[in-house]
Amino acid sequence: MQRHAARAHRLVSGCTVVLVDRRDRLVQFAADKRLPAIYYGASWADAGGLMFYGPNTNEVGRQVASYIDKIFKGAKPGDLPVVPSTTQPRPPDRA
Repeated sequence: MQRHAARAHRLVSGCTVVLVDRRDRLVQFAADKRLPAIYYGASWADAGGLMFYGPNTNEVGRQVASYIDKIFKGAKPGDLPVVPSTTQPRPPDRA
């Protein structure tokens, strides 16, 4: 990472096992290099990241449970509608 830092202007992180495993190191790197960074989930912001933009995992869990309940009660998965998120992401906190 060090050799690319001189050219980097920002950091956008996805969500892979490799990145999550190195989350603290990546967040610290961005902070040390004063790179504005946006991450995939709230755990990245909790680890010290600038901000995140990603799904509300609690809401996703509730939606999945609702679909599973309907399927167990006899609904055909192909007949279930695609339901958009009902919540909007919060803007980043201003310091």
